[in-house]
Amino acid sequence: MLSFFSWNGRIGRVRYLAWSFGLFLLCMLVPLPFVVFNAIFFNLASTNSPSLSAAPTIAVFIVQAIALICFIVIFSVKRLHDLNRSGWWILLVFVPIANLLLIIYMFFFSGSGDHNDYGSPPPANSFGVYILMWIYITIHLLTIILSVIRL
Repeated sequence: MLSFFSWNGRIGRVRYLAWSFGLFLLCMLVPLPFVVFNAIFFNLASTNSPSLSAAPTIAVFIVQAIALICFIVIFSVKRLHDLNRSGWWILLVFVPIANLLLIIYMFFFSGSGDHNDYGSPPPANSFGVYILMWIYITIHLLTIILSVIRL
């Protein structure tokens, strides 16, 4: 059984990408009502400095950023468990160059196919997981292509 809130267990690279992208989508949708409310009722777009009316929106962004960091760390630890590595490897994100190598390792290397030190293999991916993963990859590829064209 997969859980978003547990440090235990394993997730494969497809689910890791899909869950991360789903989390980013959720983070874009949650503050939307607050931003629209402020834009309509307080006309924040025309002022140069945030006012007291922006406080709820700023609070939502702060809480959301903290939650995003927590979930990304949980997902990354589970992905490292699938690679039969300790979750402490996530601390490599604070080391220059090593953080890039860690991301490449988590994105491109397959996990252990059998039971490892951190549990049994993750369940098969659903159709929705594959859809989210391909949307994520497509957006990144389009971003790279459009950046190169713009040069």
